[in-house]
Amino acid sequence: MSEQLNKPENRTLFDLNVSDISANPFNPRLIFDPNDLSELKKSISKVGILVPVTVYRNSKSHPNTPYILLDGERRWRCAQELNLEKIPANIIDEPSDDTQNILYMFNIHHFRKEWALFPTALKLETVIEKIGTDQETVLSDFTGVSRSMIRRCKTLLWFPKKYRDILMEKGGKISTDFFIELYPIAFKLSSLPNFYYPDGTINLVDKMIAKFLEKKTFYDVKEFREIRNQWDFLKKMDLLQNFRN
Repeated sequence: MSEQLNKPENRTLFDLNVSDISANPFNPRLIFDPNDLSELKKSISKVGILVPVTVYRNSKSHPNTPYILLDGERRWRCAQELNLEKIPANIIDEPSDDTQNILYMFNIHHFRKEWALFPTALKLETVIEKIGTDQETVLSDFTGVSRSMIRRCKTLLWFPKKYRDILMEKGGKISTDFFIELYPIAFKLSSLPNFYYPDGTINLVDKMIAKFLEKKTFYDVKEFREIRNQWDFLKKMDLLQNFRN
C-alpha cells in the first residue's frame, strides 16, 4: 500500500456546523469515560475548542451528514452537549474504503492516550481480515500500534466470542488482564482432549471466572503466573486432572 494510506493529508481548516458531522462507525474508541468528558466540557466552556477535529466529506447515504469524524469525537460530543453551533475542523480526503478509514484513525491516535484494549482489538481484527495477515510487524507498520499492544489484542481475540461482552465492560469485575494472564494456560490446555477449543476452552474459562469471583481459590489474576511456572511439575505428576474438576 502507498505511503498516502497511512498519512492522510490535511487540506484546510473550516468552522463547520456541529450538526453536519457524524461519528465514525469504525472508531476503535467505543468507550468514553463520562468523568473525562465532564472535565473536557468545563475546559471547552472556558476557552473553546483549541484543537480542531479531523473530518472527511461523506459521499455515502449513511450516516446522513456531509462530514464524518476521523479524529476528535470527544470534542464533538462535548460541543453537542454544550449546544455549540460551530466546531473548527480539518477536512481531508475521504478514505477509499473501510480498511483505510480504520488505518487513518489508528495512525492519527498513535501518539495519544491509548484506546481501551478490547475495542482496539475488535478494529484490529477487521484490519487483519482485510489485509489477510496477523503478522505483528506488518500490523504495526500499517496501524502505528506497538507490537506489544498488537500481541495483547491478538491474545484477547483468541478467546471464544462468548466473552466479548465481558471484555467490553469498562470497570467490570473481569478485566482484560484476567484473559491475558489466563491465555497461556488456556492455550496449552486447548491441545488436550478435554480442553479442545472452543467448547473445552469455554468450560475452563467459565470455571476460572466462577472461582475468581468466589475469591476462594485465588484473589489476583497474577496468580495465573504461578500456575504457569508450575506447569511442568503438574504435567510430570499427572496433576492436570485438577483442571477438569
